[in-house]
Amino acid sequence: MALTRINNNSLSSVTAAGLPEGSVIQVKSTSINPTTGDYTNNASFSVHPNINVSITPSSSTNKILVMCSAWGYMAGDGHLIMDIDRSGTLLSGQNYGFGNLRDSGSDYHQGHMTMVCLDSPNTTSSRTYSLAVRVDGTGTGYVHSARVATITVLEIAGA
Repeated sequence: MALTRINNNSLSSVTAAGLPEGSVIQVKSTSINPTTGDYTNNASFSVHPNINVSITPSSSTNKILVMCSAWGYMAGDGHLIMDIDRSGTLLSGQNYGFGNLRDSGSDYHQGHMTMVCLDSPNTTSSRTYSLAVRVDGTGTGYVHSARVATITVLEIAGA
């Protein structure tokens, strides 16, 4: 039997506002292959200039599911720390971030880092979500130049 009605509406009249809580309203994604030299040795978070995506929520009660994937490596003593920045606000709410690579100074330490969080922007204004990185230590951290980095956001109907 074919589905012809959602929330007692015909399919032709269903809008995002009529979808049940938890429905995916929209999806935005950006994938890039970082160029050589995408590195940081800053002690404070800096937003990566190319790993970002913007979304305009259709309702202030909706949530944004953010997923970011990047390959990082650390050269020299310290930690490479990754987080997700929403228009100037770190989503972890902490200085440690979501992802962490450690090197003792003798080798390069590298790995795939994935960050996922559910954000409540409480607005219908456009928001930009970006990869943010910083280094805790004396070494240099890199967003690997030979791997694809992706950031994807999904607007989820909320209540």
